[in-house]
This record gives sequence, structure tokens and C-alpha cells, in this order.
Amino acid sequence: MNSKRYAHSALMVAAALMAVCAYGATPTDESPLGTVQLTVKPSNYSGGGCPVEVEFTAKIDFTMPHPESFVIYCHWERSNGVRTEDRKVRVEPSQQSMVFNDTWQIGTPGRQYKIRNAFLVDSGPKHLVKASPVIPIACK
Repeated sequence: MNSKRYAHSALMVAAALMAVCAYGATPTDESPLGTVQLTVKPSNYSGGGCPVEVEFTAKIDFTMPHPESFVIYCHWERSNGVRTEDRKVRVEPSQQSMVFNDTWQIGTPGRQYKIRNAFLVDSGPKHLVKASPVIPIACK
């Protein structure tokens, strides 16, 4: 009876090991999100023409090749607490990159500001956040 119990236990351990090995060998679904680059124009401002328009640009580079088509979700979050609506965007198979903009008009004569903006993007298991440096605005 002990030999039957031992054989059964050995069989169960072998099956468990095969399952673990098979699971570990299964390729994972990597997200096609590559990198996010963020630029700001102007990078600072001091002058009398307020309000000033500050343009934030995020460029997403996708890992190539990527699935036939996939979806990303993205939005901007400003340092003043304003958050843009979530955007759902379908990426086509040949698309290598995408660009998103957020324009902020800010400034009242005689006031100074330190602003920043962050771009957040999600696709599958990957979540990327790219924040701008602090942008000093001095309205005269």
C-alpha cells in the first residue's frame, strides 16, 4: 500500500512540476508601449504678454512589431489639479509612434507660477507616466 501511495505522490509532484515548467515557458503578452518623450514650449516665461500659452507634447514610441491592433488609454494631469478626459485610442499595426498635446493658458499680470504637467498612458499590463520639469512663469 505504501508503494501505491508513493507512486501516486510522485505522480502528483511530477504533474505539478510540469505545470510550473509549462507556465514558466509560456510567452507573456508584453505591452507594445515603448518610451514616452515629453517636450514643453516655452520651457520658462518672463514677460508682459500674459496669459501665456504653454504647449506640452508627449510622443509615444511603440515596440515594433506589435499586435495587429491594440488600444491605449491616456490623459494629462496638471499641477493645478486639472485632469483631461481619458482617451481611448486604437493603434494600427504599422504605427510606430503617436503624439498627444495639451495646451495650458496661464498667467495674470503681476503674478508668478510654477507649473508642471504629466502624461499617463496604459496598455495592458504596462503603465507609463512622464512628468515635465517645473516651468516657471513670471507675468509682469
